[in-house]
Amino acid sequence: MDDDSKQVNGQSEKLDAIRDIIFGEELKLFQNHLNQLKKKLDALSKRVDAVNENVEKIEKSISDDRDSSVKVNKETQATIDRLKKELDDQLKTITDTKVSKSEIGQVFIEWGMKVKQETK
Repeated sequence: MDDDSKQVNGQSEKLDAIRDIIFGEELKLFQNHLNQLKKKLDALSKRVDAVNENVEKIEKSISDDRDSSVKVNKETQATIDRLKKELDDQLKTITDTKVSKSEIGQVFIEWGMKVKQETK
């Protein structure tokens, strides 16, 4: 069996040598082309990773901006509600303390009668 094994190894080496002679240059070109494709694929993969990182940063920024905008909108609405309540309160105060024209007229009539009596 050892002789058979040596014979098979010898034939295999001969076949490898023949293959190198026939296909050697093409195999090297193919291997070089394959290596270039692997390098390009690695570079593209790195660029895709960088783009994904940027997209994640942009998404986070948009989310933060949206949260900030919601907060500002809530604060603005609270300010509007507070001002509206203050305006309503002031309007109620004005309405409650408003003196009617007939009351003013009555006061002037009474004042006029007092002045008339004092001048007599």
